Amino acid sequence: MNYFQSFILLLLCVGCNTISAQEKFLHTWYSADSNNLPQNTVNSIVKDKYGYIWLSTENGIARYDGQTFDIYNSENIHGLISNRMRLFSGIPENDSIYLLNESHQFLLINNRKIKNLNKRISEPYKSVKEIIESNHNPVSSLSFIEDSEYIDIQANQNLYIIGNDSIKLYNKQANTAVEIAYKYPVNSQFYIINSSLYLNTKDNKAIVFDSNLKTKSVEYDRKFSSPYFIFTNNAARQSFIYTQKKLYYLKPHNNLIETVLVSEDFDVPHNNIISFLYDEFSKKLYLGSANKGLLEVRKVGFNHIIPLFPHTIGTDGVYYALSDIGQNKILSSTGEIFTSKGYKEITDMAGYSDKYMMVVDNHGDVWTKHSKILYRFKKDSDYKSFDKWELEVSITAMTKAPDGKIWFGTLNKPNAKGGYIYYIDPKDRHCRPTAFLRVKEAAASISVPNNTTIWTGTWKGLSKYDIKSKKCYKIPDFPSCNVRSLYVEPTGEVWASSYGKGFFLYKHNKTTQFPPDKNQYLLTSHCIIEDNNGFFWITTNKGIFQIKKQDLLNYAAKESAGIYYHSYNKNSGFPNNEFNGGCQPCGVYLKNQTIYFPSMEGIVFFNPDDISPIVPKNPLYIDEIVVDDKTIHTCETFELDRNFGRLNFIVNSPYFGEPYNENIEFMLEGPVNQQWTVLTEKTISFSTLPPGEYILKTRKLTGFGSKWTYKNVAFSIKPAFWQTTWFQLFILIVGILLVLLFIKLRIKYIRYKNTVLESKVILQTSQLQETILTLRRTKDDLSKQIDNHKKLIKSITHDIKSPLKFLSITGRYLYNNIDTNQDSLKENLQSIYTSSFQLYHFVDNFLEYAKETNINNDESTPYSLYQLAEEKKDFFRNIALAQKTYIHNKIPQYFTTTINRHLLSIILHNLIDNATKNTTDGSVIISSVTEKDGLTLSIEDTGKGMTDKELEYYNKILQGNFMQEESSTKGMGLPMVAELVHILEGKINITRTQKGGTSITIKFTV
Repeated sequence: MNYFQSFILLLLCVGCNTISAQEKFLHTWYSADSNNLPQNTVNSIVKDKYGYIWLSTENGIARYDGQTFDIYNSENIHGLISNRMRLFSGIPENDSIYLLNESHQFLLINNRKIKNLNKRISEPYKSVKEIIESNHNPVSSLSFIEDSEYIDIQANQNLYIIGNDSIKLYNKQANTAVEIAYKYPVNSQFYIINSSLYLNTKDNKAIVFDSNLKTKSVEYDRKFSSPYFIFTNNAARQSFIYTQKKLYYLKPHNNLIETVLVSEDFDVPHNNIISFLYDEFSKKLYLGSANKGLLEVRKVGFNHIIPLFPHTIGTDGVYYALSDIGQNKILSSTGEIFTSKGYKEITDMAGYSDKYMMVVDNHGDVWTKHSKILYRFKKDSDYKSFDKWELEVSITAMTKAPDGKIWFGTLNKPNAKGGYIYYIDPKDRHCRPTAFLRVKEAAASISVPNNTTIWTGTWKGLSKYDIKSKKCYKIPDFPSCNVRSLYVEPTGEVWASSYGKGFFLYKHNKTTQFPPDKNQYLLTSHCIIEDNNGFFWITTNKGIFQIKKQDLLNYAAKESAGIYYHSYNKNSGFPNNEFNGGCQPCGVYLKNQTIYFPSMEGIVFFNPDDISPIVPKNPLYIDEIVVDDKTIHTCETFELDRNFGRLNFIVNSPYFGEPYNENIEFMLEGPVNQQWTVLTEKTISFSTLPPGEYILKTRKLTGFGSKWTYKNVAFSIKPAFWQTTWFQLFILIVGILLVLLFIKLRIKYIRYKNTVLESKVILQTSQLQETILTLRRTKDDLSKQIDNHKKLIKSITHDIKSPLKFLSITGRYLYNNIDTNQDSLKENLQSIYTSSFQLYHFVDNFLEYAKETNINNDESTPYSLYQLAEEKKDFFRNIALAQKTYIHNKIPQYFTTTINRHLLSIILHNLIDNATKNTTDGSVIISSVTEKDGLTLSIEDTGKGMTDKELEYYNKILQGNFMQEESSTKGMGLPMVAELVHILEGKINITRTQKGGTSITIKFTV
């Protein structure tokens, strides 16, 4: 039977003696079945200097960055014949890892890439290849040796060749060799820790060999009562002890070998584990199986308590307020008492509390509430007896002051705003709640850090009260939000967590609102607890966040632009991501050792010192740039043709923690700019970019301290020939020349046009002068003709005027003095009189009009408009009486005007004449009003009126839109009025009155 079979049987026997225990380690399998690995046999595991983990399998090599596996085989390794890989070797910290495949090809892992060397290795390792090729130890991590066998173990620069009775040491760096004769028992087991060779002696001791192969005996830091076996990873220079389903990682410490428990309750032989690697930074163990793939093991730092009994109020398993009651115990508002080992007992307060508030006073009594009722459960009675006080309104917040008083806030009465702050002194035997102050905003949370100040978080912000003066100071720059929890430090800083707006710091009269995480989980912050190491632990509905307090202070002081938030979720060991808030206390830091938080599924507790956060400290790498499915292996600078279809940058950084904690951002600088953007995948893609020089910048926060690490790639896109500088310069020069040529031709053309224009101007000037002379002669002739016509008209009119006047007087005399009974004769005489009278006055008006058309519209001296109307009224009185019509002058007597009196008199005469002739048994009203911007004159009659067609016609005449032929057939009255009104710069309008008559309105602007 070979040693491997003996080892497996022994391990199975050891495993039968183990007992079940609470799982402290989480196990995650990765295999070919889930498309993670190329094959399920993991022969060897090693970590390179960049942080990547490499796996050798029977179907290629896998590189693990903590999130994804990249596969390397004959498809992407040039010249590779076989994908069956053996063991890793080399010096990882020197970026030199190599291995053999089944076809004896040497592969080198360097600079995060795999190269097929296709050559033999140089001296002094020529014999090493032969040694490795002939060594077929079935379990690579077991360095047993028996008669007629030898093994090789490489550790850093040292290569140990162990024969039957000798040990040889080759040092590559010093190029030296040391050999000693050494006899050791058959079936001895050698292993490596760092660069030293160890020999297991089976008595809880080992022998260590120094650089000169001198020996020394060392002990393990624990005694192993059961048989144990040692596994080794030569490439990583690590060794492990396995016993009773426990795996220990070995570390030299002074004169001892320290054993660190890295796995528990896991059967190594049953799962055919053949390769081991422990990552000290991430505290993760990687186990390679011969048939199951890769197992990732990590220690759980978080624990949780699940209740044994149902809750009398609320949902079973859901917890809110927790308090420290001493003796390493915590009390929940459900009445249950717990320790770090789990459930202890239940008190009688269960069923009285509504779970949300609880305070332990200086005597140890527990204060809680249920809506309006305040309870005190007495410690002396094991919390069986209690006092209670019923208030008028519900209690909303509760806390204890340094002097021992219990302070609590309440709502106001129904339909009333605000609330109250009460206090009660437990030291008073007859204590009762005392109203301290009525407040405008009820307290949702309360803190009394000293005996002089009260802080309250309300549904609308943060307020501060002075206990002595009872003055309220509402923090002005604090956002309006529901403040659910307050953490007030002795130094005066106030940390507040809210529902919906995140968490805040109020310091030095200034409020700082901290930015949320990328998915905004921190907007609903329940509770803030500070540990002894300067970290805040904040619960949310999506897990717990660990934040360095100094990072927050630096951000508030504007000394940093980003904050690193470290998130823990169900993968960290607690059963539910949703924690509870809105309760007081919202968490407990028991003896500054263990933190307890209430959740939707039990109570989560942990020791901050036992939590090892895995931060994304590794650098960023851009090793692959894919242009239209063609990979460019460069990371500094490159050039692209402008006709590319898609440009992809593969961004990578090994990180073995929670993916949510690694936040990579990128930005682009160049002809096209893109501001910092969170990278949601590992690929940055661009489809089209204009030619030019670009810089792609990537960055991420490397952990607590909020420092950024950057990776930049410069690249350029070739321009087309018409986009090049020389072509643009050529076009510019050609353009300038064309412009100059155009200017020259234009100047020449303008000069020619100027010459032609000058000739035309001279010609037209002479013609114009002749025309002007002709026009002047014509004007003089016309002026003489007009003067002659005017004189002739005046002479004729004057000659006609006197006979007409005499005829009018004679007609009136005959009509008034004739004594006859012939009515027809009297009517004829009246007609003669009326016609001659009207003809006389028409001629008189015509004469006046002819006189006035030769003068301009100069304003006359002020005169009475009323008196002018009276003159016209007297003139037409007899004619009106003949028509049985009355003329009324309603112009105020004090109205005066400077409008040309002669022209206005002609206008009034004609309008009154028309109104009188067309009115029988009626009246004519002359009126006028003054306005801000002028004078309005109106003549209104109750006569027969006008039809719509007549109104349209006469308005057209009054606006000047008439033909000479029409005016000759219809009479000269209205056209003459229209022209005179136009001369006086007035406006005239004719309308029909409600009684059917006519109203003529003239408006003059003065």
